[in-house]
Amino acid sequence: MAIIKALTAVAALAASVSARAITSPANSYTPAKRHIPYAQVVYYTTTNTPALDSNVVAIPVLADGYLNENATVLTPLSQGSTTANATLVTQLSSGDFLRVAGDFLFVANAVDNKLAMFAIDPANPTSLTLVGTPVNTMPLPDSVAVSAINQIVCVANTGAPSVIQCATYDSSSGIGELDAERQLFPPQLNVSSDAMYNAVGDIFFSDAEDYLFLTMKGVKGTPFQGYFGAMDVNCGQVNENITMSVINGTHALYQSVQIPGTDTILAADAAYGATSFNLNGTQQANHALFQTLVKGQNASCWVEISQSTTTAFISDPIFGRVTEFDYHNGTIVQEIPLPQDTGALDFSIVGNKIYMLFVGVTSLHPMVGVFDLSGGRGTAYIAQQAQPAAVTGHVIGLSTWPAS
Repeated sequence: MAIIKALTAVAALAASVSARAITSPANSYTPAKRHIPYAQVVYYTTTNTPALDSNVVAIPVLADGYLNENATVLTPLSQGSTTANATLVTQLSSGDFLRVAGDFLFVANAVDNKLAMFAIDPANPTSLTLVGTPVNTMPLPDSVAVSAINQIVCVANTGAPSVIQCATYDSSSGIGELDAERQLFPPQLNVSSDAMYNAVGDIFFSDAEDYLFLTMKGVKGTPFQGYFGAMDVNCGQVNENITMSVINGTHALYQSVQIPGTDTILAADAAYGATSFNLNGTQQANHALFQTLVKGQNASCWVEISQSTTTAFISDPIFGRVTEFDYHNGTIVQEIPLPQDTGALDFSIVGNKIYMLFVGVTSLHPMVGVFDLSGGRGTAYIAQQAQPAAVTGHVIGLSTWPAS
């Protein structure tokens, strides 16, 4: 697939160091025995080419935390689009194409350059209802952040010019008009069609929702190594000025999360694994607390935290494994080999389950892998691979309701 070919380019930045490998249990479907919170539905987006029919895919979650792929529901985003994005949309790679906030789902539609808002029916969360009218964005939107406290949604794009725009939203009229464009690159740099570099990695609000953060990938072959950016939120508006911090040792910052209850940011770096840095109550950081260096990795792009194991996980779609590490010190706990042809992308962690999007590298038949974490840290394994029959083509982005 195009996204896998594009991700392969990141391997040029990779540094190889030792990592401890642990054999994971054989794949099996073992229903959970503990009564703990689970997601109720998993969402992701798909684009079938050349027709460019785009959909939100919703797979319901059973009472034991596993997926019922036979009850999958597709909600249309675009039908037979003829935009010029056909050759680029399958190369996009960033964090959080879609976000859940409360009972609403926000989706970046890179095919038609729009941002859409859907209402989720709590009684039937596979049922999505469009709220208002999708708003026009700059070319190739590919990362979304939502503040439920401030009722603000922001979207970043990879096409030129690459910017962040924000708007207010409400439950009846949907998304309002997007505001001024926040330029993401220094003036002397231009966005190329290579979305693996010099492009947004992720945007997300702080836990208190008083800052909007972003990660920016560096530019291959230049001194520009990317940066971490912050914009404060005042009176329901996101500041148009970006405070930038260059984190020593980083090269290609991708999906990022804030460690709950701290000022620490955990970020995947496609050049070597993952990194962590502390804001210390400010908007800036300049050095890494640790770097998790994964031997043999090619594109460590997505990262999430598990509260139940106090570890984090990063996925690598090219090398074919998921790495678990301690997010306090970066120590690798285990490496989980994946079956051939998976291509692990975005994922969410809810309770003791990981829901991970598998692109289907050669089969073009994507699926969602469910990992069981019920044994605690170091025991995760793939317990289910759900493959809805109606879903083919390019897929990107994954979120759960309720949000993880």
